[in-house]
Amino acid sequence: MATYPFDMQLAEDATALGNVAASSSITLYDPADTAKTTPVTITDLNGLPLANPMTTTAQGFIPAFIGPLPQLRWSGGRYSGLLNSYRGLLDQATTAAQDAQEAKAAAKAAQDSAAETAAAAVIATDTGIAKEMGTSGTASNTYLGTNYVRFEDEAGNQILDRKVLIKVSATTGEIIDIVSEV
Repeated sequence: MATYPFDMQLAEDATALGNVAASSSITLYDPADTAKTTPVTITDLNGLPLANPMTTTAQGFIPAFIGPLPQLRWSGGRYSGLLNSYRGLLDQATTAAQDAQEAKAAAKAAQDSAAETAAAAVIATDTGIAKEMGTSGTASNTYLGTNYVRFEDEAGNQILDRKVLIKVSATTGEIIDIVSEV
């Protein structure tokens, strides 16, 4: 569960402006608790439970504390208002930005993987297979050239990118000509 740090607060006496509200009781609630029926649980900065309602010091301060929400409703006497944990909200925003960067990196990795998968799928089509076999240096072209028909020059060096055209008589079935072409 997320927690939110709140700074030390100075309570002012609303009936005598400029005077502090010394030794006054202040209760903290969820902002949605408009009837102010259930005080929230709070701790000191070390995680030790604090009383709620809190009592201000003789100088009118309530200590820094940790609350369960980024905004709390305070109530003291006839007055009430809201306190905001700016540091808590900043921490949440920073974490959200880091999470967004991680999600962006994961999306990029997924996009790259999908592109590789799509490229592999293109090769599996008839057109892709024909292109793969007919392109010099590809695994398929090299395999076919070394295992089925191998062209060599006079010195025995393999010649790639050649195909064989065998002309056969339609009536007798005899080979008329064998031609090597690029």
